[in-house]
Amino acid sequence: MPTTTTSPAAVLRRELARPHATPARLLRALRTAGFEVRAAQPPAWMPSTPEAQHLVERAARLAREGKTRDEIAAILLKDKRTINRYLAAADVLGLLGSDAGEPPE
Repeated sequence: MPTTTTSPAAVLRRELARPHATPARLLRALRTAGFEVRAAQPPAWMPSTPEAQHLVERAARLAREGKTRDEIAAILLKDKRTINRYLAAADVLGLLGSDAGEPPE
């Protein structure tokens, strides 16, 4: 990979200053400047059983209610790493809602 002395922020600022900046143009500018741009990856774990789907939905509901990850873990009797997996899957499935954002740490 070629090296560059330009920061990613500088590349993005320069591209955003141009008219009609689009996400595709921003990514192309980063690649052209020598930065590696990877495609977004789905979570490594997704629910594959009705029980797992129910837990993901319950974790999402608790997150929407404003519970922290630690509170969700205590309620569901799961470790925080498992809750992170549930919430990542819930986000991909659209269960967190667009205005819910990330639950607090």
